[in-house]
Amino acid sequence: MSNPIDENLISDGQNQYKFYRNFMNLDEAKAFGALLDAHDIPYQMETSGTVIDSAIVGSGLVPKAVVKILARDFRTVNRLIAERVRTADPSYIADHYLNQLRDTELLDIIKKQDEWSAEDISVAQVILAKRGINIIPSEIERFRRERLVEVRRGKTGSPLWMVLYSLGILLGPLVSPLFVLAGIGMGYYYAYGKSTDMDGEKYFLFQPRTRQIGTLMFYGGLLLLALGLLLFPGLFYALQRDIDLW
Repeated sequence: MSNPIDENLISDGQNQYKFYRNFMNLDEAKAFGALLDAHDIPYQMETSGTVIDSAIVGSGLVPKAVVKILARDFRTVNRLIAERVRTADPSYIADHYLNQLRDTELLDIIKKQDEWSAEDISVAQVILAKRGINIIPSEIERFRRERLVEVRRGKTGSPLWMVLYSLGILLGPLVSPLFVLAGIGMGYYYAYGKSTDMDGEKYFLFQPRTRQIGTLMFYGGLLLLALGLLLFPGLFYALQRDIDLW
């Protein structure tokens, strides 16, 4: 990476780095990098130039930096952030936007830790404690484990969308070969889509049944597309035309 902010980052084992969080403010990203440096935690930081061209989607929607760390360091970094929040200046907590939330909403942050940053989770705990609601560490850990089990179980794909994409694969050649490609792409997503959980571990996004259907869509779509191109050469030109128009 050519950005100056990346100069001090290690470059070996790049494939092991996993997304940890993004930053809309570059100064905050640098401060976070300094925290990791202070504890000898290796990381990669990609500035907006390497994440996506802001001219395409608008600079307001593009994170200024994305930080990736090794899976083994996820929990360590979470603990460092929690400690930093606990020792932060009281004004930081007092001015935090989470103060606007109700107790039940703050509890949801702690229960659904995969949907929030480690900093937000720790701030929610501090705010609840100030409101007289103290959650002991063992209870927080129990919430974390229960959520991990739920997340790693995967979600069920929408039957409606799976049917529509399957119809796109079957009937696409009659309308536009792009529908076939869309169905194949979604089949791959259903079958092999993965994300990273709170511990930095990869897991399949969808439950086994959805993955089975996705696998059938993906390979079945590839087979039908290949047969169609072989038996009906005109499909190739139609596909090329649609891609050019798109």
